[in-house]
Amino acid sequence: MPGAIASGIGAAISAGGELLGNFIDQKDLADERQRLFAGLDQLPENLREPLATADSARIKFLTTDLSLKPKQIQALLQNNPKLADGPLGTESELHTILKLAKNAKLTSDETYRLLDGVFKGASSLVEDVLKRKAVLDTFFRYAHTISVQGKSGLKKLFEQGANDSNLADLKTLFLGAARGLD
Repeated sequence: MPGAIASGIGAAISAGGELLGNFIDQKDLADERQRLFAGLDQLPENLREPLATADSARIKFLTTDLSLKPKQIQALLQNNPKLADGPLGTESELHTILKLAKNAKLTSDETYRLLDGVFKGASSLVEDVLKRKAVLDTFFRYAHTISVQGKSGLKKLFEQGANDSNLADLKTLFLGAARGLD
């Protein structure tokens, strides 16, 4: 139920923001988002702020292009609130995931597990968001070069990356990505 509520409110806010974008000050729109989310007791406290301030283009990309379900997005945001509007999950990083998902013919659930594994791996390495971003940037630069077809090929590449001594700092991310493809 909370996923559907967040999705509906996000869509309404997005549509309202697009229709009235020229007339409503961004601060007023942010205040309205906060007001709408403040009354939603069904949403966990730690999701209210990221969803209320989420970049609508990023949320649209997650739901439309990556086909993630609202509950999956909420699960990702639990440990990575900056995925909604901050330095994590930049446009180029999300396009890298889209490219991998399309080439490997991943389902939306597999794409979610891949992202979840990568973000959990980064979180286990470093607490600080900016340091986590640096680790993720390196991983996504590597992942951008991957042009493998099929899920099994992608999983094998991630497993090889985990065992590559030149990529030892990213081992946890590679293992998380590979586990996401089980």
